[in-house]
Amino acid sequence: MKYLKARRIWVLAAVALLFVACSETLEEPTPKSSTAKSDAVVTDLKSLETKPEYPGGMDALVAFISDHLEYPKSLEDDGLEGKVFVSFIIQPNGEVSDVTVEKGFASEADEAAKELVAQLPKWSPGVKDGKKVAVKYMLPIAFQLQ
Repeated sequence: MKYLKARRIWVLAAVALLFVACSETLEEPTPKSSTAKSDAVVTDLKSLETKPEYPGGMDALVAFISDHLEYPKSLEDDGLEGKVFVSFIIQPNGEVSDVTVEKGFASEADEAAKELVAQLPKWSPGVKDGKKVAVKYMLPIAFQLQ
């Protein structure tokens, strides 16, 4: 239990970076492989009237990550720690898509982080100019032994 509490605190600090990770003002086209995807992705959270929100808020997101993140056994056995930066898009319908590892530290951790983010439930979507929009987020996920 002590391990989980310490890990949860670390994850909370890492997740707090989520809201400052998208600092550029840029809209980029996204592939139209699904009807749920929009034509442009907002990467500047400051330009939004309403930011996307995880169901239950930040505490619920931290709890989800803490409860579902599996430390790869091979990394744990070798005592390896690090961070994986995962980007994803919250679509106008709230679905998480386009999960990509932007910066990793070990292939096993990269895959575990990517799988975790792909499991996130629907969010409340972002709103810009009165319309629901796709928003790109970056989430640092820390793999730390205690």
